[in-house]
Amino acid sequence: MNKTGLSSFESSSKPSQPRAIVLAIITLLSWHQLMPRSVWVSAALFLVLPWAIRSECLPAIHLSVLAALMCLMPFLFYFHPPFLILKAALLLPYFIIVALITPLRHSLDWLRRGTFGLKTWGLVVGITLFAGVVLSGWVHFVNPNLGRYTYYFTAMPSGMLFVYAAGFAAINALIEEIIWRGIMLSALDAVLGVGPLALVLQALQFGIAHYRGGFPNGWLGIATTGLFGFFMGLVRRSTNGLFACWIAHAAADFTILCLVIHFVRQSAGH
Repeated sequence: MNKTGLSSFESSSKPSQPRAIVLAIITLLSWHQLMPRSVWVSAALFLVLPWAIRSECLPAIHLSVLAALMCLMPFLFYFHPPFLILKAALLLPYFIIVALITPLRHSLDWLRRGTFGLKTWGLVVGITLFAGVVLSGWVHFVNPNLGRYTYYFTAMPSGMLFVYAAGFAAINALIEEIIWRGIMLSALDAVLGVGPLALVLQALQFGIAHYRGGFPNGWLGIATTGLFGFFMGLVRRSTNGLFACWIAHAAADFTILCLVIHFVRQSAGH
């Protein structure tokens, strides 16, 4: 670390080193999501953290801390928690670490409301319709097994189902936007420049994260959620903040959950 301390990370590092770090994190994280609980991938992600610190690049450090926590979280539970709790548990220690280190706390440039006008409302409506059409088409043509959802969605009263769907959509969207359009896109923009490559890489990583447990999932899930992530990146860029991304993502998630409830109840004969 140089004489001026942690706050000069970005200016003192060679551009190629932070770029290699961020791309290595994206690659390892993607492999970890495709092949969960891979010990060597988890170890490699933890080893990237001191490399990021030595690089003196704040966005790379933010992403490295997040990636290390993503690998660590599943091993901290003695039971298999609902994935929304797992996601929330991931961000809590991240923000604690950031709050305790002043330069990291002062470098949350992505944590802003941004603009939200008529154009943004048009994007929200368009993305919501896109999500509904994609999910309907996926269920119709792929005919996925909805059995794991049947008991839960048929046992809960209809009124409570839609309250649950609204709350779940709002929380899930906020967490995912912080991770992908906040921390990850900020790091990619810092090392690659504010261009299409950063948008594509964060979108691809977002799609891969939904490969195993997303709805839709599998390779088609990577394609569809990746495209959704690309649109969300455009919203983040056009509004210069996360609020519009959160609203658009929450609206899309709520639409998806309502359709899932419909399809599950239909398949159960309700």
